[in-house]
Amino acid sequence: MQQLLQLGEVLWYGGGGMKLDPDGWTKEQEQRPRDDVPMPRSEPSSIRDRIVQIAESEILPPPDTKRGEEWTKQDPSKYMSVLRDEDRRRYEGKKVYWCGMYALWVFQQAGLLTDVKWEPGKGFLFKLPTTDNPKPGDLGYLDKRNHHSIVKEVRPDGSVITIDGNSMWGRVAKNKRKLSDFRSFHSIAPLIGEA
Repeated sequence: MQQLLQLGEVLWYGGGGMKLDPDGWTKEQEQRPRDDVPMPRSEPSSIRDRIVQIAESEILPPPDTKRGEEWTKQDPSKYMSVLRDEDRRRYEGKKVYWCGMYALWVFQQAGLLTDVKWEPGKGFLFKLPTTDNPKPGDLGYLDKRNHHSIVKEVRPDGSVITIDGNSMWGRVAKNKRKLSDFRSFHSIAPLIGEA
């Protein structure tokens, strides 16, 4: 059973990065829609649900510390498929902050933004309009360390549950923050036919 995080409990906004193993990325991991997460009906809400399901499916189970297992960083190699080939080669063996690449990878697995590549120093937020009313599947942006989060839920108390790549211990993790912690939210509404 997953424990619900308390506000501010996991606020390691992507720091620490992850060294990309030059041999860690393979052609088999190249971007392709996930077939282990059911395809949504065409309604926008089911596409939003699919984004959240894909994002959550990347969360690794915590280590069993009672058995001596330790927290380890998650290998982000498959998320690097959203980079242009020349950028992927440039990042080989270097520290990579992969939260935004993870978010774009999730969107692409859900069938959105499939023609977009991550642009170092630019990202992809400019492709999505901002919103003051974030919904599941939208993207949250935090100034601190230029961190990207996929919105899972916005609660009546003003808290936001997100799924973040390169979060706690360099892994995909679920986080809980205040709405006011975010600099901006970016909506997928135009991509899925919402008004």
